[in-house]
Amino acid sequence: MHLHAVLLPDGSDPVDLWVADGRLTLDPQDAAESLPGGWALPGLVDAHAHLSIDTAGGGRDLGDPDLVESNYRAHLHGGVLLVRDVGAVPGAVLPDGDPEGPRLLRSGRYLAPAGRYVPGLYEGVEAGALVEAALVEVAAGAAWVKVIADFPPNFPRGRAEPNYDLETLTRLVEAAHAAGARVAAHVTGAALADVVAAGVDSVEHGLRMDEDALTALGRRGGAWTPTLGMTIEMLGEEKFERLVQRFSPLLARAEAAGVTVLAGTDTRPPGSLPLEVALLQRCGMAPADALAAASTAARRYLGLPGLEPGAPADLVCYPADPRDDPEVLASPSAVVVGGRRVT
Repeated sequence: MHLHAVLLPDGSDPVDLWVADGRLTLDPQDAAESLPGGWALPGLVDAHAHLSIDTAGGGRDLGDPDLVESNYRAHLHGGVLLVRDVGAVPGAVLPDGDPEGPRLLRSGRYLAPAGRYVPGLYEGVEAGALVEAALVEVAAGAAWVKVIADFPPNFPRGRAEPNYDLETLTRLVEAAHAAGARVAAHVTGAALADVVAAGVDSVEHGLRMDEDALTALGRRGGAWTPTLGMTIEMLGEEKFERLVQRFSPLLARAEAAGVTVLAGTDTRPPGSLPLEVALLQRCGMAPADALAAASTAARRYLGLPGLEPGAPADLVCYPADPRDDPEVLASPSAVVVGGRRVT
């Protein structure tokens, strides 16, 4: 295959790349198929997804194998070539090593005390068993650990209160890191300072993110996944606009602070990343930076290469520039995984 396109999110002029033996090269290849579309990404990244939950509202049971497969394929056809699943329901089996599907980073099951998260999504883990439970997930192949750091005691009403104390969270992070995994923390309320102090790698949601937490997170090169599409559904437009005003200066300076902003759809269905990119722009990120949060910056943080010679030929082409309109991301003109064109 031959690619002649502007490389997003920062490119301005078209470049030429070829695909040979499943990898990108600068060496021209005879009789190469020309890929359609003048703009290209190394694939979108959904950094906060749940393959075992029916986010599309089709009435399927939690963890149903057909549901998992359907969500996985929907990501692929939307141009998402890297999915970080940050919480699977008990008993769910996620894809493992599909050469023609998105790369998948698993976090295993949700870790929260009994009665302190959404019923049906998890099995309770008390503080004394948290480290052991996390290591079980890592031993089973999880690259990340997902801890529910706070939650409303009277869900769905009330403010989110801490589920675990700072000492417990710190032990969790230290044990996960020693085992070669990273920790993502669900935080919507009072636990923000503790999860940052404990050394978690990524803050999920972070509705109370502030300058102090952003600075501390950035000192160690951490990440923040705001999940704005889910948040606007939860808060409504009026409250979300107040959040926009508070988030805008934080998101605008996140990169300078050393924090990688990640785009994630959470409870919205696969294919919702264009909305997330648009909302990141609304919250103060430049178009190229918002697109990077859903592509190159996210891939770099999560350990995958971009569109560069020698890298696996994972790429998505578009008929127009999505920096001008994020909705373009919803209609890729070609999707290539490992050198195979799948759409």
